[in-house]
Amino acid sequence: MEDEEEIILTEAAEELARQQSAAEPTGDDGSDVGPLGLNNGQLHEIRLGDDIFDDDEAMVVRTDVPESEENRTSFWQILKTHVIYIQCYFVTIACILGTGILGLPVTLAQAGFYPFVVSFLIGFVMQVLLIYFFTDLLQRAHAYQIEKHKAVSVEEVQLPLREINDNDSEDGSIDTANGETGGRTYRHAMPTIEDIQRPNLHMLGTLFLGPGWRQLFDIILLLQFVFILISYALAGSEAYAQVLNVEYLYIIPVFVWILSISIVFAQHVIQPLISILTLAKGGILVATVVVTFGVGAAVANEIKNNFQYMGQPFLMGTVALGGIMNVMPLMYSRIDFVKTQIRAFMLAVLAGLTTCMILNVLWCWSVLGIVPQTSTCDVVQVVEAGFESVNNTSIVTYKPVSNSPVDCSQELSLERSEKRGEIATIPLTEIINTDYPKYTWVAVLIQTFIMLSVSVSFLTMGSALMHSFLGWLDAQMLWERLGRQNLLPLELKCCTPKVWRPAMCLLLFGIVFAVAMLDPKGFVVLLDKISSLLLNLEGGVFVYFMVRKSRSQTYSNLKIPLPVIRLVYPAHFVLLFYFTFAVVYDVVLTLIVILT
Repeated sequence: MEDEEEIILTEAAEELARQQSAAEPTGDDGSDVGPLGLNNGQLHEIRLGDDIFDDDEAMVVRTDVPESEENRTSFWQILKTHVIYIQCYFVTIACILGTGILGLPVTLAQAGFYPFVVSFLIGFVMQVLLIYFFTDLLQRAHAYQIEKHKAVSVEEVQLPLREINDNDSEDGSIDTANGETGGRTYRHAMPTIEDIQRPNLHMLGTLFLGPGWRQLFDIILLLQFVFILISYALAGSEAYAQVLNVEYLYIIPVFVWILSISIVFAQHVIQPLISILTLAKGGILVATVVVTFGVGAAVANEIKNNFQYMGQPFLMGTVALGGIMNVMPLMYSRIDFVKTQIRAFMLAVLAGLTTCMILNVLWCWSVLGIVPQTSTCDVVQVVEAGFESVNNTSIVTYKPVSNSPVDCSQELSLERSEKRGEIATIPLTEIINTDYPKYTWVAVLIQTFIMLSVSVSFLTMGSALMHSFLGWLDAQMLWERLGRQNLLPLELKCCTPKVWRPAMCLLLFGIVFAVAMLDPKGFVVLLDKISSLLLNLEGGVFVYFMVRKSRSQTYSNLKIPLPVIRLVYPAHFVLLFYFTFAVVYDVVLTLIVILT
């Protein structure tokens, strides 16, 4: 009986080897074809020629299905793909268009509108280049994982029937006819397309940064995410507390844990929800801008421009349009490794960035049309009074009083808000409520925008944090190898990745909650400073090193669908200069403030 079973196993191995040798050299069109894998009785064919990148059907799965059913599947697949692009667009807006847009106008107190536009457009071009190069990095990391998958598949095809321990028989093992072979079981260990790991931020650092730099990159990412989420937790709790008229410390636990648990356990619902909420908050912002423009036309406030102060909105501009690379790996994981999908993905991200740029410019322009840039409060005294009988008018001469004890703090201006650390909506709503009471509902719109914006931003950045953290955790734990080699202690057998991964994520969000509950009032400004510094450091210095390393000999043979154009490649030096200048400028300004 054992001899017959061995003959059956040998014939199966030879048949699989013949199939692999017949399909591996070339495809129908002469392109290279990778190894074949078995998955539920179906043959999966991985096409690796250049033409893979021009066809959404490049990853061919040959199955015996009716043509009508295949057409229905194709229609729903196309519809699903386009929905993903729309979600990428809205997630991009949700990441960029946070509460920072409300504080941006206060940096224009001295500079005015035109210097801000010039500085902001330069920052916009830098962000476009950053997205372009980062898309290239994501593709190269993905291509490396595909090549790694091919190598593993070839090894498994050479030994398709692997002897394993009886303890592993529950995990996909294939027994012989009677279910037993003298205490031994066999199974096919063939990796499938779904086993290819998608890129994450930790993987990019591991592949394209050297020793020491990759660890520093992971630390910077973790600190940046945690600091941003702490700021959102405090700002969101205060926004909801104002509406509910309660102490904001009571709101922090509800705000943080409801959103955190949703991120960890309902991730498949989060991205559609983010898209809906982003559409809602975008509509609210557009309505606010339209009303503000209408009021500004009646006020006719004079806008003064001074290019000497163009540096003031510079740093805020880098933050207002930055951070998208933190969520790009999360969105990229939902598309296939083909040219059409990757191009559409990049265009969706760029469209979201462009939308945010336009909204930021319009918002600042509308605020400048109502709120004065500087304080013009002059206290005066009457020095001469008289009466003109011809025109029946009184004549009064005034003289400004210097060093007057009279308080001018009630003068509404962007300059005053900047000194107080206020967002631009505070003087805006005060002016509207005082002089244009019929538009008082704008204050309600702004408050709703703040609540929605903070909640959506927390969900977006929290999802990006979890995606990056799980990439690091999976790389450290090597779950599959631990399971195969039975390296886990007996008491940890019940703690599978399905238990450990959400538990560790909740622990990470618990750190955010604990720091927020400490009520770091004086720490909020420091958090914002550090977040902007780390954001520019990540976007400039580290991406530059990644781009350089990705062109090294180790990765020179990788073929990707949408590589960077040769003429554009030198622009990565411009990115390094721009973001390094932003980091140095930020550090210098911070030191000046501290020392003075």
